[in-house]
Amino acid sequence: MYTAKGQLDANALLKQYSPLVRRLAHQMIAKLPANVELDDLIQVGMIGLSDALSRFDAAQGVQFETFATQRIRGAMLDELRANDWLPRSARKSQRDIENAIHHLELSFEVRDPENSLQYWVASCRWLGEALLNMSTYSITKDAADYVRRASEVLNGAAAKISSSEHPNQWAEIQTQLARCGERKHV
Repeated sequence: MYTAKGQLDANALLKQYSPLVRRLAHQMIAKLPANVELDDLIQVGMIGLSDALSRFDAAQGVQFETFATQRIRGAMLDELRANDWLPRSARKSQRDIENAIHHLELSFEVRDPENSLQYWVASCRWLGEALLNMSTYSITKDAADYVRRASEVLNGAAAKISSSEHPNQWAEIQTQLARCGERKHV
């Protein structure tokens, strides 16, 4: 790993640790939307690895691989954030809505009728709150799809509950459906 002059051979180290970059890129791409290219993450990761090579100080008592992993992942995240036009709060709102929709869909599988009704209403309320907290920056095509899905799931919940037998629960679901309607027109 050293040259004839006793210096670290950067090219040899880049080749040695390039599988680390690929592994980190594959781990990260699994959690990202389809429009993010694996090759772009690898390229930015290699820049992060090069930066790690130039900044590493063995006297600090840290293994190079541990140090490089943080620098590589950080370079990838910085690049993703730089290319994302939505603020992080808007992305969080979208994740909250997705989680609430998933929670509500799971609530339909509860077998106990008495508990399922309470579970549906709680899930509907959670979804309504997530929709209400959605910032105006979040009103994108993706967010519109979330609102449409939320509306479909809430309509499914409303169809399962009799308005005459459970008027309060039915009214709560209708309130959350109204929130969906409000968010469609923002």
